[in-house]
Amino acid sequence: MCTIPCFYYYKKMRIFFLIVFQIIIFQVFAQQKITGFVFEQATKKPLHGVSIKNMNSETGTATNQDGSFQLQIPQTDKLKLHFSHVGFRDTVLNITIKENSEPILCYLVLKVTETPTVFVTANRNDQDPEIIPARIAIIKKEQIEAFPVLNADDLFMLIPGISIDRNQGIFSKNSSITMRGLTGSLRSLIMLDNIPIVKADGGGVNWNRIIPENVEKVEIVKGPVSALYGGNAMGGAVNIITRRPVKELEGDIKAFYGSFNTMGANANLSGKMKNNFYWSAYNYYKQGDGYIITPDSTRSIFDDKTYLWEMNSALRAGYQISEKSYIEAEYTYYDDKRGDGTKVAEPDGGFNKYTTHSARISLNYEAEKYKVFVNTFFQYENYQRQAETVAKKKNNKYTLYNTDADRFDQGLWCNIVKPLNETINLSFGTDVRRGAANASDIYYTSSDILTNKGIMDFYALFANYEQVLFKKKLRINAGLRFDYVSFHNGAFIVEDPSTLSAFMENYPTPFTNESWNAFTPKLALKYFIDSAWNVYASAARGFRAPMLDDMCKNGNITRGFKVANPQLKPELLDNFELGVNYSLSRKFTAEATVFYSIGRGFQYFVGTGDSVYTGGDNLKPLLKRQNVARAEIIGTETSVKYNYNKNLYFIAGYSYCRSLIAEFDTAISPGAVDITGKFISQTPEHLFNTGVFWKNKIVDLGFTFFYTGKQWYDDNNIQLIPAYYSTDIKFVKTLKEKYQAALTIQNIFNEKHFDNKGNLSPGRFFMLSFSYKL
Repeated sequence: MCTIPCFYYYKKMRIFFLIVFQIIIFQVFAQQKITGFVFEQATKKPLHGVSIKNMNSETGTATNQDGSFQLQIPQTDKLKLHFSHVGFRDTVLNITIKENSEPILCYLVLKVTETPTVFVTANRNDQDPEIIPARIAIIKKEQIEAFPVLNADDLFMLIPGISIDRNQGIFSKNSSITMRGLTGSLRSLIMLDNIPIVKADGGGVNWNRIIPENVEKVEIVKGPVSALYGGNAMGGAVNIITRRPVKELEGDIKAFYGSFNTMGANANLSGKMKNNFYWSAYNYYKQGDGYIITPDSTRSIFDDKTYLWEMNSALRAGYQISEKSYIEAEYTYYDDKRGDGTKVAEPDGGFNKYTTHSARISLNYEAEKYKVFVNTFFQYENYQRQAETVAKKKNNKYTLYNTDADRFDQGLWCNIVKPLNETINLSFGTDVRRGAANASDIYYTSSDILTNKGIMDFYALFANYEQVLFKKKLRINAGLRFDYVSFHNGAFIVEDPSTLSAFMENYPTPFTNESWNAFTPKLALKYFIDSAWNVYASAARGFRAPMLDDMCKNGNITRGFKVANPQLKPELLDNFELGVNYSLSRKFTAEATVFYSIGRGFQYFVGTGDSVYTGGDNLKPLLKRQNVARAEIIGTETSVKYNYNKNLYFIAGYSYCRSLIAEFDTAISPGAVDITGKFISQTPEHLFNTGVFWKNKIVDLGFTFFYTGKQWYDDNNIQLIPAYYSTDIKFVKTLKEKYQAALTIQNIFNEKHFDNKGNLSPGRFFMLSFSYKL
């Protein structure tokens, strides 16, 4: 029997539960309620959805629509609350609670200056730039605003190893950049907000439609990144990232006036709403009288000014899913007209006109265990050219024709990043893209209509593997991509041929459907010696498919008359490089790189042995682009940066690049001229740049100097383009943080030079602007 022990234990348990119950009752009645409001510091407007955490007891709440909150806390006279909200700095308040205390007021500050620097382009993933085993560069918003740039491509003058071909300044119809000794934009991938803007038809980029004021930063990867991006990324990749709004309402308006009666204005208005939706609208207009690009010694009565007008409008809408996730859509419209410097009979003379519609939808989604990046895009460009010429040797015969070209580029890019553990990242994805062209040359002084068209489809799968070893001292990056490219529906049609085009019947183009595939691997290592020093080594293959223009179009070019080659094949390039980086407390950094590249199947125009009359003064050699060359490129790059403080910093860079034709196949055509041992045209050996920015109480000063060494214009190395330089400066005066006056002077010493066509640069150019910021 256990009657007495059971009764004894029952009595003990009843006392225990009674005590616990009394403690609970005490805690409930000992609670007190606090209330308060949370506002944005700048606008004093209430914030909805702010997370509030009691750091004493780990309890919490969130603000209502009007910014108010209430929280039950234990009886106490001291309290520590933590406030956090997407896009704002975290704030901690230490509060002393008194009887009949007033509501707590908290003001959160936008996290504009605390956003960590991330780099997307190198691995198609947000990463700390210091861990990337490649030679990269970042041009930040502060540099864009401080330095004397008038075009988006002017920014690359600050980066060693990149040369820019824009001899006529803002009046140039287009521009191209050369990276790592590889001529032109067609061998470097150019992206705008992670979207490719290189056209499949001619491989070019319309830099005029990218406005520097809209750019948040520019990311640059040097060397082949075809393992991630495929074609056009042989020399490297550039990603121009535009600004997104961070305030509920922000914007600016700007008016400017400059040399050659250049004037215009732009307005930008954007906002981020309380429900995490954001939007932006942008309008830009510019016009100028231009100047005569023909030197005095060769000028004729038909030479005229290279006038311009252009406009650009953009609309963007998006939703911020979380701090690092968003979905957005954007549409942009661009239109321009730029005189080519000739005027015979037509009121507008010769001109080039680009009308561009582009649209995209982008999703960046970051979950706990993976990231997803999806970009779908569409770009339509209508190119109009009016050309009029007078053949002096043909009794002043007048020729007028118009080019009407429709170019389409569209696609879907997507990739997924999956961390396998704390040391391994795996990313994989697929790219699909189509480029198409349909263009006609319509002659008004004869019956000829010449039409070319074609379609090129791109399909790719890729994977990228990253791993860190030895306590994060060694980082390994390996990538592999498979590309399949098909060309089809190619055609060149001559309607109503006259004597001007009848000769083309002797050179029929055998159009066939073609396809190619390529594997492009990459392996890179980066080793951190200590907190100041690190080194990297990489080996990568680059790949570039032919351009539609070379495969489909017969037509005049500067060097002669080219005939289409539908059987053209891709180019390949193998690159090996070593780099070292030094950083001292983030105030001083120095970088050095050496690289060696071997190009195979490089495409060059080869003479067929024939010459034809195309309406000008002289016979022109008949040319066809062929895969005939093996190239060897060796170079080195160095750069230093010194940030004395936030108001004074200095940059400098130098690069040497020797680009040669190592082998040239002359057996492919009886008219081929052996250029073995010649320099690759339009690739300067020496480049130097430096810049200083000084912010002070009187006026902010931005100064840059760049030097471009001599280069050969032609493949035979007969015509030399001399070295040239430019010294530029910018003065900025800001009043009350809203009003700003700026004076930009490019080419202070009026150093004029000629481009590869013998056209003259504008010399000294100034631009005065006034702006107001909301």
